[in-house]
Amino acid sequence: MTPFVKSCYAEVEKLRASDAYINSLYEDSSMESRKNLINVLATRFCEALDNEDEIGKARYFGALYIQFQKTMLGFLNKVKVEGNIDFDDLPSIFYDRLMYACKYRYWMKPEKKLNAQQCINQCIATEVANVFGRSNWQCNKTNVSAHKVSIHKSLGGGDEDKTIEDTIPDPDSKNSSGFSAEDIVKDYFRMGKPDQAIIIDAICFSVDSTRVVDGYIETCDLRIKKFLAKLTAEDANYYEKKYNASANAILDAIKRLSSYNSKQLQLALDNTRTSLREGLL
Repeated sequence: MTPFVKSCYAEVEKLRASDAYINSLYEDSSMESRKNLINVLATRFCEALDNEDEIGKARYFGALYIQFQKTMLGFLNKVKVEGNIDFDDLPSIFYDRLMYACKYRYWMKPEKKLNAQQCINQCIATEVANVFGRSNWQCNKTNVSAHKVSIHKSLGGGDEDKTIEDTIPDPDSKNSSGFSAEDIVKDYFRMGKPDQAIIIDAICFSVDSTRVVDGYIETCDLRIKKFLAKLTAEDANYYEKKYNASANAILDAIKRLSSYNSKQLQLALDNTRTSLREGLL
């Protein structure tokens, strides 16, 4: 238990000791009693806010945080990767969401037919959407995702001196040795792996998703997945002409890829990366 959570429980004990009605709500374990308790705590928090009562604000905030602690832990599990959020961020996020709920105070308006618990839960759920929205926007703007690998990393496989940087062709050189990305895509089509061929083409040519920053290759999977999900039969002509591949195989691959959900597309991307890495070793 963190010091902050301990302090919240201490505030609860103070409330229970000083207010018989609140103590009775704590002693009643029914769902209805919990809703009533949250209504009272939220209303009193708003009153403390209006009266600039810092002690009251701290006390009712602590009590409310304990009531929504499990909800906030669920929030953390949903957004900790996308939002770069950890456990210590939860109190400030909850405070922000509580302040937003107090701005409108819908539980105090009979026509809204909402209780404080519903209002605060909705504000927390909105922040989940906000975190994903900010993450996707940032990914779209900067092409950055969790797939980040140093170009100086050794490829291994008996050739420890060779790095990923050595496999990146010099665009200004007319005599680059080794296979080009286009050759690799053609090979995947020839090997009967049209799905992976199309994914490699998307990474290398069709989607602006990759860049090298400070010695790291960074990619945005979101952009690639959006591109793959929107593929249609009309796109088959591009692959057929560029790679001299089978039209039927291309159409079948497009049909599969465009039917995948986000998790399936991510799996296809990850499998393609694994296949490419194995091919380099």
